[in-house]
Amino acid sequence: MTDQWFYRHDGQTHGPVTLEEIRAALLLGFASPSDPVQHATKRDWAPATTFAELSNVVPSSAPRLQQPAPPHRPSRSAFTLVELLVVIAIIGILIGLLLPAVQAARESGRRITCSNHLKQLALGILSHESTHKHLPTDGWGWAWIGDGDRGFGRKQPGGWLHNILPFIEHADIHARDVAKTGSDKQAAQQAKLASPISMINCLTRRSGLFPYSMPWTLKEAGLPPLVSRSDYAGNGGDVRVTPGV
Repeated sequence: MTDQWFYRHDGQTHGPVTLEEIRAALLLGFASPSDPVQHATKRDWAPATTFAELSNVVPSSAPRLQQPAPPHRPSRSAFTLVELLVVIAIIGILIGLLLPAVQAARESGRRITCSNHLKQLALGILSHESTHKHLPTDGWGWAWIGDGDRGFGRKQPGGWLHNILPFIEHADIHARDVAKTGSDKQAAQQAKLASPISMINCLTRRSGLFPYSMPWTLKEAGLPPLVSRSDYAGNGGDVRVTPGV
């Protein structure tokens, strides 16, 4: 007859099993030394350690076999270096694609502004011609500047730009030196030269005031520290007329 054993573990009865199988269960932790065990020839249940066949195999303090813990997966709380470099590269590519388009749009807007400046200057010249019955005179030469006391004809030493100032909404600059003499006249003329006029500048090229760098002294203005420059020129023809006095 086969040697049959039974054991109870966690409220369940297992068996019949052989002595070797119950020994293996104790060794592997599927049964504990305190679990009730019954032999087929003995009807009483008793702890495994009370059986001679099992006491010399599993000590009373034998550890239970535990299931291995699942592998720990650390939570991700930041980008890796490779991911960060990829993001930076994508941003750089997008900037490289968008920057030329932004610059082209900005330059297009500046060209439109320059065209509008030319239109306003042309309208100022036409308004001058309609008012004075002649086109703006071109002045007396490099060393002369506009004089608000000398009108708009041959007696005006200033160039065409000075003559159309009242017709492009800058009459205050045109008349800044009116009825002044001596040092007051010179100070007013220097202030007139240093008056910024956005209409005479193309934004693509320059804007603002610039140090005076010409080698000659200006009539009634001396050597001004700063002057406003124009990006637009007028054609006064090839006939030189001796100015009247």
